[in-house]
Amino acid sequence: TTHAREWPSPEAVTEVIEQLTEIADDDGFGAYLKDNLNVIIVPVLNVDGFLQTQRFPDRMTADEQQPRDGRQRRKNLRNPNTGGPIDESLDQTSDNFYGIDLNRNNPNGFGQNNGSSNYVISLVYRGQRPQTEPEIQALLAAADLGPGDRLRMYSDVHSFSQIFFTPMIRDPRRDSITADLVRRMQFTLNSKYRYGPSSDGIGLTSDFFASTYRIPSWTLETEPLQPPSAHGHSGFILPESEVARMRDEVTLMLLTGLYVQADKPRIQAIRIKDADNDEVRYAADWQPAGSGRSLSVTTNRALVPGKTYDLWLGFNKPMRWRNDQGD
Repeated sequence: TTHAREWPSPEAVTEVIEQLTEIADDDGFGAYLKDNLNVIIVPVLNVDGFLQTQRFPDRMTADEQQPRDGRQRRKNLRNPNTGGPIDESLDQTSDNFYGIDLNRNNPNGFGQNNGSSNYVISLVYRGQRPQTEPEIQALLAAADLGPGDRLRMYSDVHSFSQIFFTPMIRDPRRDSITADLVRRMQFTLNSKYRYGPSSDGIGLTSDFFASTYRIPSWTLETEPLQPPSAHGHSGFILPESEVARMRDEVTLMLLTGLYVQADKPRIQAIRIKDADNDEVRYAADWQPAGSGRSLSVTTNRALVPGKTYDLWLGFNKPMRWRNDQGD
């Protein structure tokens, strides 16, 4: 719930909490997840904004075409001119348009690619500089609980349009791992959710996690695919009859992603180079073959005893070096 009005978001992620708890002792899939990963879940990041939408579930300002406060508040409740809080009243309209878009307040792509605005009343006002907002600081603190240097996946859940908006960071290995992971998650719902890779960062939280931690990262937009009215605003209000199904479906995708990233890593490639001149002495890659895989060796030259070589291993997911102290 980075954007306050997107109520399907906390519904989806709290279902993840519920299911992880319910299956933790099943002696199977759930127990495996419990034993092999830490999951950090922030159900509501934009707390002040979310509470404002709940205070006024059937009211909004300023008009139907451009709603800014009440049920349709998107940004947080921080006055960008004073740094103080915005009042909770809808009748004092002078500050209804204020606030910072938390999903534009991040350094990677900040102010770029026409994805945000420096106009304080814009719906996508990014703030004066990256990571100024207390909510973003809270998100960074949450990531450290992972701990941060062992993160393998990040998902920011939004609504609506049924798509994985996925930052590409021009790191071929990371981008390939990400595309494969999204494909596996899509498969659980027969590709009901689309894949939207992009190299144009705009200051999203997923841009930050992709670039900083070099892990699979995306903005997952839940249902509906299209708003059922002439305006876009009803897309943020999922009919109550659809909520339970949506929660189960999104959770199925996210649990699939968690399992894939928690599963034991596989080596996909190996390179051995002469440390003195960088000459490749051995190179091989595992290639898909039917239901398994086969090793394709492209370079296989003798290694000389007593010489120093550099070994590089490529895995199917982000890996970290561990030092002699185990850190």
